[in-house]
Amino acid sequence: MASLKEVKTRINSVKSTRKITSAMKMVASAKLHKAQGAIENMLPYQKKLNKILTNFLSADLPIESPYIRAREVKRVAIIAFSSNTSLCGAFNANVIKMLLQTVSEYRTLGQDNILIFPIGKKVEEAVKRMGFQPGEIPPTLSDKPTYQEASDLALNVPTSQTVLASVRLNGQITYTMYPGGTSGERFLDYLKNVLIPTLHKGDIVVMDNMRSHHVKGVEEVLRAAGMIPLYLPPYSPDLNPIEMLWSKMKAILRKLGCNIAALLPQMVAEALALVSPEDCLGWFTADGY
Repeated sequence: MASLKEVKTRINSVKSTRKITSAMKMVASAKLHKAQGAIENMLPYQKKLNKILTNFLSADLPIESPYIRAREVKRVAIIAFSSNTSLCGAFNANVIKMLLQTVSEYRTLGQDNILIFPIGKKVEEAVKRMGFQPGEIPPTLSDKPTYQEASDLALNVPTSQTVLASVRLNGQITYTMYPGGTSGERFLDYLKNVLIPTLHKGDIVVMDNMRSHHVKGVEEVLRAAGMIPLYLPPYSPDLNPIEMLWSKMKAILRKLGCNIAALLPQMVAEALALVSPEDCLGWFTADGY
């Protein structure tokens, strides 16, 4: 049986905890009232927008828009919202559960074609546990979102770009850009129409073990043009000079402050122009070529 002193200590501990939770309730209540006020202030605008939309749809006018066309789904972007901390009941658990269900619906597209942009620390942690690389989100977007941050996110999500490039010992960089992820078909198109016209017979083309590099036709296209295709061993980034090219390019893009997708092609061109022949020679030498 507990002594009188232990009982008193326990009572004081419970009282202290009650004071803390009471203060937290007051803060949460104030935030809730503020959010309710903001929502109520938006109601007149929402009603007016509904009226405009209803009148527009009832006019029976022909509508042509790329946003209402039925298209085959090849690539999806998912934006998930959660809190940064706990103390919100089952909110975060339900958000993560819904995210898992949504991702499972698009698993057939392949993980490379599923982009996830988590807003909130809890859902970001869940995305990493799922094996996905979270999309870049402004750190303040979950706590104090601004219109500009939301606008930048909206501009970047649907227009994600992929850069395919090759680098030579003399510093020549041959690249192309296109929306969406890399596929075997796109890599073959890059070889035929972009890379091979810049090469000479007898050139050695070294490729890593990316899945699109191993599709049927890659070796045949290179050999038919007189090149010698070689593949690096599995899990060998230390033997791949282009990894250093990507690292430098990303550092330059961050320095340039590239956060708008429409400007990305210009920014990539500027970043690659800053790569010198000395850089390429150093990368090849460091990798043992």
